Amino acid sequence: MNAWFVDRPRRNRFRWYIPMFLVPIPVLIVLGLGVQDTLNEPASADGTCSVGSDVAHRAVFLVDLRKPVDSTHESLPGDLLDAVSKELPADTELSVFAVSAYAEAPRTLIGRMCKPYDNGDLVVEAAKDRNGSEGDCDDLPAQISGSLRTSAARFCHQREAVQRRIDALAAQGRNRVATDAYLVEALDETRRDFASWSVPTSLFIFSDMIQHAAWYSHVDVQWDEWDFDKFAAARKAETPSVEPPASPSAELPVKVFYVARAGTTASESPQLKHKRFWTSYFGNAALTFEDQPTMAGFDAEPLMDIPTPAELAAYERERVRYTSELVERERAELAETRRALELERAQFADRERELRQEQRRLSEQQRELVARQRELEARSGEKLGSSTGVVTASGEQGA
Repeated sequence: MNAWFVDRPRRNRFRWYIPMFLVPIPVLIVLGLGVQDTLNEPASADGTCSVGSDVAHRAVFLVDLRKPVDSTHESLPGDLLDAVSKELPADTELSVFAVSAYAEAPRTLIGRMCKPYDNGDLVVEAAKDRNGSEGDCDDLPAQISGSLRTSAARFCHQREAVQRRIDALAAQGRNRVATDAYLVEALDETRRDFASWSVPTSLFIFSDMIQHAAWYSHVDVQWDEWDFDKFAAARKAETPSVEPPASPSAELPVKVFYVARAGTTASESPQLKHKRFWTSYFGNAALTFEDQPTMAGFDAEPLMDIPTPAELAAYERERVRYTSELVERERAELAETRRALELERAQFADRERELRQEQRRLSEQQRELVARQRELEARSGEKLGSSTGVVTASGEQGA
């Protein structure tokens, strides 16, 4: 045992109690109440709603930063987390995901928190600093209880930590060339989670809603061909053994913080077609689009086996050239056939003339033969008559 502690005078053991007697009694009471409230407040180190408090609601905020965000709006997705959290009721577990670079794991969890209060709980009518807006954890009135202050401050601290992660992801994506954006895969996985939860759910999305994968890409497919039926067929062909998620119910609120892109979805017709596409995807869900500032277009690596406009033009030129050559070849073959036919026709005409000549010659010969035959017959008849007359005359003389 350390000798320094053994030889220490006993009165030194009570020396640390002396300042306590100098603290006013009311202050000690307040400190005691605060400690008690803190002890009664359930721990929520990982941001999930703690054991012993029922989860009344689950919400997901999906942030799509696979495409670059304009530098002037890099804080926008993080700021929208405040707006999302204000829409949620008490005892809501809010999970924040980012779209990942992997189709097999299309979401990355970047934060989870439990909102322990209703916005109205942070509004005190008698508060001097009340400005008429609904309450939030970053503007707590002095009149709320210590437990509510502690839990609200904890939630605000967790939210700020997630916001910093979102801001960092947005900064990392600056000037990024879009190599992929598995938005549909991330949404499918989220919808499967919703199907397994027994409490009310809600979905919030920050995205330009551009899907960019090898099996389907809004980048590679021309906007006037964004057909949902073709998309559904492509998805079924891509994962034939995977059961698609159940269609969302009408009770599922889905809010899309929609980012239009200059050069494509910023125009009215492409944007309407794009939003109709996603309306078909979410089916019966209560879908709303909340338009955000339009952002610049981005460079993207082509993933689908779809010819580019330049390739289509080259293909069309080659097709025209090939067709022209084919027509010329067929025209030459037709001319050759016509010449051969004319030659055969001339040969046939010559042969026909020869046959007619031969026929006339044979007819002439036949007439000559007939005439000769008649002449011979005539001569034979004359000879026979002469012979008969001679015989008759001889007989009469003898008699």
